Amino acid sequence: MACCSQVTLRITASLSFNTCVMADLSRLARSTFQVEFVFPRTPMRIFHTGIHASSQLPPALLYPALPIPQMPPRIPDFAPRSAQVSSNPQQRRAVLAILQGTSRPVPYLLFGPPGTGKTTTLVEAAAQCVLSPELAQAGLHVLLCAPTNAAADVLCERLADVLGPARAEKMLRVLAYSRSEQEVPPRVLPFTVRDPEGNFALPTRAELQRRPIVVATLVSNPTPPQEISKLFSPKAL
Repeated sequence: MACCSQVTLRITASLSFNTCVMADLSRLARSTFQVEFVFPRTPMRIFHTGIHASSQLPPALLYPALPIPQMPPRIPDFAPRSAQVSSNPQQRRAVLAILQGTSRPVPYLLFGPPGTGKTTTLVEAAAQCVLSPELAQAGLHVLLCAPTNAAADVLCERLADVLGPARAEKMLRVLAYSRSEQEVPPRVLPFTVRDPEGNFALPTRAELQRRPIVVATLVSNPTPPQEISKLFSPKAL
């Protein structure tokens, strides 16, 4: 006997407009508007391209044999920058496992329900790659790729808090030239690159090499693969 259940999805959306549009809308009070949302297909196409391209990777990279050989740890321990990580044993163990890289080149997966501290753990691990004295000597280059601009902006803001006063010299936020400045959080703007006209621009290779942390979306990442020491890619924040 088949059993059917009804699922209701409630979405709360908000719209924002620039000052010129708002001035026009203020004269149209109590009017009815028809709003349509268009699903962007380009990111999904790029995701599918990546899945197809994975067939060219060595099978042992995608499906490592068990047991996984243990590599010598890179560092014995670390000093947490986040008070939450310092007081949470599970988060601390996760960060230390990433930094030590004992199972490299097998990737580490952070898994948990929303609100369990995945982003905090990821940000701590990324920051430690460039702030830990032992790892800083290795000159690591960290790339953080998020699926959306909003998620990448959150990573940039959270990293700015952890990196402290030296954040301007250590982090770069890559933005598409087509993105409006009004859409970018004010705390993210200092880490972006501008062209002579003031528009967002892609960084040069020299700029990418000078900043040890690069934050981008999966679509806009310009970093050459051979120059990446560690890759962090949150599926959901």
